[in-house]
Amino acid sequence: MDTIKKIYQQFASLYQNMTGSQRAILLAVPLLMMVAFGFLFFRESQSSYVSLSLGKDFTTEGVIHAEEVLLRAGLTDFTRKGQRIMVPQSEVTRYNAALIEGGGLPTDWASEWQEQFEKSSMFVSKDQLQVMRDIALGNQLRRMIRAIPSIEDASVMWARSKKRLRWNNTTPEVTATVMVKPRPGRELSPTLASSLRAAVSTMVPDLTAESVTVFDQSTGNSYTAEDKNAAFDGKFISWVNKHTRNYQTKILDSLSYIPDVIVNVNVDVENLKRYVERKQEINTDGTVALQSKEQSTERNISQKPARAEPGARSNQPNSLSVARGNEKSEKVTETNSESLSAPSFTWTEKEFVAAMPNTVQVSISIPEDYYAAVAVKRGIQKGESDADLATFKQATDTIKAEVETSIQKQVQKLIPSQSAENSVSVASFVRVDQQVPEVALPITETVGEFVSQWGSTIGLGLFALWALWMLNKSMPEIEEVNTEEVNMPREKPTPAEDEEEEIRPRRQPTQRDEVQLLVRDNPEAAALVLRKWIQSKS
Repeated sequence: MDTIKKIYQQFASLYQNMTGSQRAILLAVPLLMMVAFGFLFFRESQSSYVSLSLGKDFTTEGVIHAEEVLLRAGLTDFTRKGQRIMVPQSEVTRYNAALIEGGGLPTDWASEWQEQFEKSSMFVSKDQLQVMRDIALGNQLRRMIRAIPSIEDASVMWARSKKRLRWNNTTPEVTATVMVKPRPGRELSPTLASSLRAAVSTMVPDLTAESVTVFDQSTGNSYTAEDKNAAFDGKFISWVNKHTRNYQTKILDSLSYIPDVIVNVNVDVENLKRYVERKQEINTDGTVALQSKEQSTERNISQKPARAEPGARSNQPNSLSVARGNEKSEKVTETNSESLSAPSFTWTEKEFVAAMPNTVQVSISIPEDYYAAVAVKRGIQKGESDADLATFKQATDTIKAEVETSIQKQVQKLIPSQSAENSVSVASFVRVDQQVPEVALPITETVGEFVSQWGSTIGLGLFALWALWMLNKSMPEIEEVNTEEVNMPREKPTPAEDEEEEIRPRRQPTQRDEVQLLVRDNPEAAALVLRKWIQSKS
């Protein structure tokens, strides 16, 4: 208590000894510093800063990802407050749009329901148990799809239709939507969309691939099951694009020795789903035996002389009278041969793959600088005279004709043989470097931006320097002390000198002496004042 009273007395005496300007500075400097720091403090804590995503608490991973998205979009006026991101209220729409475009908003729907079910009791109904299973399956599907290198974020939602009648045993209809966010610079191909539909349909019960819709969040396009009878089939278009890229890559590789060459390819494919060719040829040189039949008949005929009829006389042995004459015999053989033959023929059947390239048209553009570089490489100098320039121009024209003919023959071998002879077009172009105009900012805008960024710091620093200068100006000058007199041994004053010192009036203590006395008596308060002053400087 005595220390506080002593400090107060010292401060009161020091304040009473100050002039009017010193007292004004002593009161104005702390007051202005408090006002400045209060403005900075309340500017950060006022309601002008609101949280993104309607006060959504981001996860740790979500906060880091959202900050990266905002920095990538050039938005830096935000702060982190716990698991929330605070932005200016006037620009909250702009920040939310940047998060939506960059995929920084939370898209995991299952986390919202999972938090609610974790708070529920252990006695759950059948419907709640089914929802919890769907949440676990949705999380697993999300992790599986996010493992794809070209997918940045994903979410799967599905719904089941309820049975209207209890005795209806039909399977409920299930529909699903796969929401994906490709990485920057990547696109969602129809092949990947078809693969996602197949993968999700096999993991969700009672779900078919035709009932799955893939939604691209970056472009807003949706991919549904393709109709086989659709005129514009996605597979057909992707097949044409695949052939186009294939031929373009092959031609660019073959012309890689030409810098900045431009190759454009147009592929015409067969618009038939199935093509079967049947061919029958008859060979006039030979025949083929279809059926052969051979039949042979042999007969033997013998004739003897006639005799009397037996039984002419009863109860007598067979004693027939034989007529006189020669015995006759005859052998007859008949052969019948039949054959059925037909001319030989060849039956050929060919089945072709659908949507194969029929004709390919190629357009090649070569820069004019290439011909001049080839001419210089061959040792033809450009020169400065008109004759040298004309010779160089003639040489470049000859090289141009040779290069175009060579490239046309080379590319003609890389495209289908049924393409026309004029399917390859070679042209030249002159490169014109695009000049970007320099935009000169007005001096007022430059000065205004500099003042808005550094004006408060510079003003506070100048004010601190002015305050120090005023304090230094108001202090009395310190008398120089003779070092020899200080170092000399002090003689013991005599009683007469003591009386003279008592009679001599004491010198009034200066502000410097009072400050030294204050620092010596209360170093903690002095250190606190110095720390605040240093912080205001920094």
